[in-house]
Amino acid sequence: MTKTFKPSLVGTVLCVSLLLNLLCVFFVGRRLLLKSATTTYVPPPERPYYLDRNKLFEAMPADSNAVVFLGNSLTQYFELAEFFPGVHVKNRGIHGDMMEKVLLRLSPIIASQPKKIFIELGINDIEQKVPKERLLDMYDRLLDTLKNTCPSTKLYVQSILPVADTSLYLPTSYCSPQMNKDIVFMNRQLRWLAQRKACRFIDLHDKFSLHNELNPAYSVDGVHLSGEAYVLWAKILRPYVEE
Repeated sequence: MTKTFKPSLVGTVLCVSLLLNLLCVFFVGRRLLLKSATTTYVPPPERPYYLDRNKLFEAMPADSNAVVFLGNSLTQYFELAEFFPGVHVKNRGIHGDMMEKVLLRLSPIIASQPKKIFIELGINDIEQKVPKERLLDMYDRLLDTLKNTCPSTKLYVQSILPVADTSLYLPTSYCSPQMNKDIVFMNRQLRWLAQRKACRFIDLHDKFSLHNELNPAYSVDGVHLSGEAYVLWAKILRPYVEE
């Protein structure tokens, strides 16, 4: 004799099956959403050090004959006054600075109408996973802003320096082969952008690179520079600073 299932039992089985499918969709979707959230760029919060140093720059006098160096920690630690005696240099580097924040601190620089501006930016943006298109767009805005507001100022775009492929002191987000690949890609874009904006492009990368990464003689932690590296950097820049 053939067995038959009662309608109520069939309905229960279908309901349980549907519920399990819905739970599966929920958890898989939640996992994908969380994964997406972790890869989306979120700007870091303001740091007291950044705010204090920016306030210092705002309090400094505006001098139209100045040569301004705009950048992150690599620029901040550059002893410019000693490397270029006789040149009225102004160091406007801030440790950890990124393009988004630089765009917000241009007013004192614009007010001074400097003779020259040397720009060194991008490595922290790459480390923070800022989308390359966004970084290039912000760099474009930076150059446009300076050219429109400081028409007599000469602008110099410096390439992003290489980093070590590995480091005992810094995370892989800073020091990895992929980071160096991203830097090479961005430098190609910066060279093209500088040419399009009629700015001078200074290639530091190739002078500091050894086997596609930062020459170990030029850094201990793989990112920040040694004294020997700054001597080389100053030598590269001297013709542009003094021209």
